[in-house]
Amino acid sequence: MQKNKITAGPPITVGEVTVIPVIKASIRCHEMGKGTSLSGFKQPTAVVVISPSGTHAFDVTGKETSLDELMEAAPEPRGMM
Repeated sequence: MQKNKITAGPPITVGEVTVIPVIKASIRCHEMGKGTSLSGFKQPTAVVVISPSGTHAFDVTGKETSLDELMEAAPEPRGMM
């Protein structure tokens, strides 16, 4: 079994700029004979940058991405804006 969740991390504010990391958390559970193996990890998927010049989203490669698409996958940043 594997569960994935995309969520917002804690916002970081420096001056007038706020960066909100968007994180994918995964947990895997495997039954192996007489035991069970459980593993998990978190990885960044994007960031939302809020500044006086506007709000923008970038994927981990640095390419600007659609803020609307990002909000569909992880609605938490919307409440932070």
